[in-house]
Amino acid sequence: NGAGSQGPRVLFVDASTDADLDAAAAGLDRLGSRGVAAGSAGLAAALARRWSARRSTRTAQIPSSTRMLIGVTSLHPRARESVERLGTAIAASGTGPRAVVDVIDTGALRTDPAAVAARFGEQVAERLAGGSYDTVVLVGGDGAAAALHRVGADAIRLHGTLAAGVPFGTILGGAAHGMRVVTKSGGL
Repeated sequence: NGAGSQGPRVLFVDASTDADLDAAAAGLDRLGSRGVAAGSAGLAAALARRWSARRSTRTAQIPSSTRMLIGVTSLHPRARESVERLGTAIAASGTGPRAVVDVIDTGALRTDPAAVAARFGEQVAERLAGGSYDTVVLVGGDGAAAALHRVGADAIRLHGTLAAGVPFGTILGGAAHGMRVVTKSGGL
């Protein structure tokens, strides 16, 4: 324990129930960046529950797109099935106002994954430079990394998730600065 006008500098908490852990997590949360937790897996779980509940409300805030580029480098069957279902849904949507969705992928299986990812990165960069997209969706980790590298992105500011394991954010830096981005693992 510390003393003085600033209060304790180290606080020890003894928790024996989940309610105790939740109370400790709430107290730590109120401290913000002034607090650092060191403790059990139970405390980590209580903090995760608290922070996850707060995050889940942010996913509904994503604005709709008017022109979207979807790039798929994953060769996983689930990713390929998703692209086929998307194409069918777009074709069946009929007339009326809707977003323009362009899809590019790597095509047939190649033997050099690094070359496939690099070529994909070039394709995405060319399409983004030549189109007026407001959102890019990148499916497949190696291809997403190559595409973001190719457009000169410095980082992605994360805003939330569309689903578990599907984050969305804004590209920071490079030719696609300010564009919304969604990434997804190919097998998810």
